[in-house]
Amino acid sequence: MTERLEKSTNDAEAHKPPKTRVFVIRHSRATYRSYGEKLMSDSPESPMDINAQSPDLSEAGIDMAKEKAREFFSRFDPKLDAFFIVSSTQMRALETGRIYADIARELGFEVIEHEKTGSKVAAEVGESSLRSINALSLNMENQVLGSIFNSPYDPEVNWDAVRPETKALFDRARAIVKADDRGSWGANFAAHAEKVREFIPDMETPAQLHETQFKNMQRLAQWARSKAPEDKRVNVIGFGHENYMGHALEEHTGNHALGNVEAVELLEDETAARF
Repeated sequence: MTERLEKSTNDAEAHKPPKTRVFVIRHSRATYRSYGEKLMSDSPESPMDINAQSPDLSEAGIDMAKEKAREFFSRFDPKLDAFFIVSSTQMRALETGRIYADIARELGFEVIEHEKTGSKVAAEVGESSLRSINALSLNMENQVLGSIFNSPYDPEVNWDAVRPETKALFDRARAIVKADDRGSWGANFAAHAEKVREFIPDMETPAQLHETQFKNMQRLAQWARSKAPEDKRVNVIGFGHENYMGHALEEHTGNHALGNVEAVELLEDETAARF
């Protein structure tokens, strides 16, 4: 009897769902329309109004997100896996997250609903499927300085509404970036943020974002476990951006780049792995 009980316990443990997993996925291809509108407005240096953003994914971005979502979920089992979906407050991330939520449900997965969405725009885009969180958001206070690392072209800005001191800092930083343009915002940020921070102290660097946003994201697993159905493994998918992942990816995979809708798994030992 004891032997049978031990065997039954071992069988149950063998079929117990694995621990919660956390993935970060960069948004799909976007037009960045809201940023362009902001930079050409009468207040280009002020923060973005997250609840007044325009739809941002391009048609190609929508198609890409649908294709990549099906590819992503093909590695999971609807009988075993459920999903919490969280996102940056930026429209392109929210739109990508909504596409993944819709595809997940279409494929028979449980998408756990959120009682609180975190922002008005998250409620509008994702209904109860998404929750926006600051740990995934860009949180740029000055949109002009946030465009320093753009590649390859200078952004169109309403310079008449920009303070002279800001324009001087922008020009100095852009000279550094354009002298060694790495081909993308993320690559330029990874290569030049430390140098730019020498004269723009408020500029966050990849290492700083690793200590704040990246490590905060790993706490999502603890939160998700407290919400998990007893019979399912809960997977957290966070839709965000490339800036706060660069340092971790460089450190653990040797390549900082994070492509559109590329997924990275956050491991429990505080490392990151391409999924």
